Amino acid sequence: MLASRECINPDSLDVPIPWQSHLEIARQIIISRGGLKDRGNGGDPFVNFLARWFAYLDVIGSLSGHRNQAPLDDKYMMFDSNNQSDAYGFTIDCFFGFTNCCISLLARVARLARQCGAQRIDEQGNTDPEWRPSEEVLKEAEVLKQELSHSRHHVQRGCRHSLDEDEKSSERIRLELQEMVSVNESFHLAGLIHLNRRVLGKPSTDPEIQQSVKLVLKALKDVRRGGTAESSLLFPMFTAGCDAQDSEDREMILERLKLVEGLGMTYVRNARYLMEKSWDTGKSWEVLVAGEFLG
Repeated sequence: MLASRECINPDSLDVPIPWQSHLEIARQIIISRGGLKDRGNGGDPFVNFLARWFAYLDVIGSLSGHRNQAPLDDKYMMFDSNNQSDAYGFTIDCFFGFTNCCISLLARVARLARQCGAQRIDEQGNTDPEWRPSEEVLKEAEVLKQELSHSRHHVQRGCRHSLDEDEKSSERIRLELQEMVSVNESFHLAGLIHLNRRVLGKPSTDPEIQQSVKLVLKALKDVRRGGTAESSLLFPMFTAGCDAQDSEDREMILERLKLVEGLGMTYVRNARYLMEKSWDTGKSWEVLVAGEFLG
């Protein structure tokens, strides 16, 4: 909870402890628990929720800068090894808005991005324009790209807390499920952008990256303005926004970020400032980031 508070509202505590330090304690909690294991109806729902929330902070925190600690290993981040059915792995979590499979894939992207960032970016924040990934990293990245694509296009199930009859009869439930699908889409696309930019070293202007940016914007249109789902979209909005080339695309993302910022969350404002600084300077956000939490 301390990690969450410091991420959402930096410097709100009397003791100046960064969110990265609180997050390290959260990692140890996940390890002591045996990893991200959702035991469904058979376990303590509060403990399950906390474990998944810590895992989210761990992965997005790592993706928030190449100097941040790598997320936990796959054995801790993968969904419960006792339940590896497609129905379980591709069920969209009603709180986070994306699937169990997605969080595991994003963790792998984060590890590769951190590894490559240490090679691409020096201590002064200069990026090596001649850097290229090794053959080993290239192969791993291509496999991961295929898995992200497969996971993104796989038929997703609504959260198990929604009853089938409600899904069919309630317009509200239908809209919420559509938003969850759009949020899930956005996080997968953000993972692809990070993979292409930070691991494969492609420029923002690369057609594949621009296609992902456009698809994030398309998914955003299916998320209601001012709704609960919108508040969870900082990571994909920031990711797409930093690499958006068209002024109209930038304006759309800026508008949506300001709506979320209006909820009073300081970290959204900090992320917006970082995105705009990237636009103004023409530099990658990676060399400008200074401890912001981007999700």
